[in-house]
Amino acid sequence: MNGPMRDALTLGVAALTLLWAGPSVAQAPAEQPAAAADSAPDQVAEFDEEAPDEDWVWVDGDDLEDGTAVKGFYRIRARPNYVWVEGTMTDGVWIAPHWRWTGEARAAHVHVRGHRGPDGYWVRGYWRPETRAGHRWVVHTRAGGVRVHGHWAPVDLRPDHVWVPGHWSRRGNWVPGHWRVAKRIGYVWVPSQWRYGRFVAGHWRPVERRADHLWVGGHWNGSMWVAGLWRPRIRTGFHWRRGRWGPKGWVIGGWNTGRRSAVSRRHRVVHARHMRHRRADHRRQWRRGEAQRRHGKRQKRRGKAMKVTGKVTGNKTLEKRGKKKQKKGARKVRKGKRKKRRARR
Repeated sequence: MNGPMRDALTLGVAALTLLWAGPSVAQAPAEQPAAAADSAPDQVAEFDEEAPDEDWVWVDGDDLEDGTAVKGFYRIRARPNYVWVEGTMTDGVWIAPHWRWTGEARAAHVHVRGHRGPDGYWVRGYWRPETRAGHRWVVHTRAGGVRVHGHWAPVDLRPDHVWVPGHWSRRGNWVPGHWRVAKRIGYVWVPSQWRYGRFVAGHWRPVERRADHLWVGGHWNGSMWVAGLWRPRIRTGFHWRRGRWGPKGWVIGGWNTGRRSAVSRRHRVVHARHMRHRRADHRRQWRRGEAQRRHGKRQKRRGKAMKVTGKVTGNKTLEKRGKKKQKKGARKVRKGKRKKRRARR
């Protein structure tokens, strides 16, 4: 495949995967899944292309005092019962940006903050119970450069089995965790992952490939594993509606007649890696504005000291020079602030 065709395919996949939406996870139940590495490309077939776009807002990264670079990311513009808190340095300590809960606290629950997903989209936080019988809370960590989110894991282990943490479906329904066998002949496990602020559950994928077919991954129905299946890539006069979790359980996917409903996208979302390049100049302007503002403040302080000294000693010339320096410093402070505002837009 040549370069232009590959780029076009990549953009097409990105456009499909961006069409997700779902309710807030502010009232998450007991478990929360762990993030993992990217899955195989045919995982894209499982994305929900029919959901309307969400209103994403870009948040600039920051350069901390210790030289650490904090990457920027996308977040939802508004979220019920939450207010967005920008990242800031307080008493020499970096307070990461986050959603702050403004509603009533939930008894016997702990609120876990969200985090930046590996694809540059913010993963929302949630409420979890303080304790859960037969389970222990595994705090978030980093493994192989990937952030593994906090989750509940059973205290008792099973030989030759791996625990798969529970997760929120894309439509806001809770899917409980379950045990899976460590190996399955003829299949590989596609690990779970965060994509565009949503969790994509892991599933078994066959090693073999079928021409003109897509693999529809299986799922955990709450009590047992339901195997996946092959489906034709295209069926004339029909479109595929993927299976999903609904309020009453799993809704089986299948072919629907006619074309897929067109989605009216409210905002054009640019992938985080492209946005970082576009914002590089903005970041430079912001730094220059901040440097100018600080320089102006220093000039104001020196001017004030000169003015006071001139007044005490009766040196009118020094007093005038101090006033001028104060005014010059004030102008620089205003110019620096204007530069910072322009850089943020």
